[in-house]
Amino acid sequence: MGLHTLAKILFYRELDFVNMMQYDLHGSWETETGLAGALHMHPSDPNPDYSIADTVKTWLESGCEADKLVVGR
Repeated sequence: MGLHTLAKILFYRELDFVNMMQYDLHGSWETETGLAGALHMHPSDPNPDYSIADTVKTWLESGCEADKLVVGR
């Protein structure tokens, strides 16, 4: 286990919860309008790199406990 991974796990242990606000996945920085926070990526999305499901997956894979994640919109 690398130092970076250990630091993240120790950080997550100190948190009671993590609020994941998903309303800024698209915005004025893009050339096309997209859903504010799509649950899943869609191929027709002008920027399909972001979704609520992928964000949750990233947090879980980095060591955060599922019962600490709170998804809001």
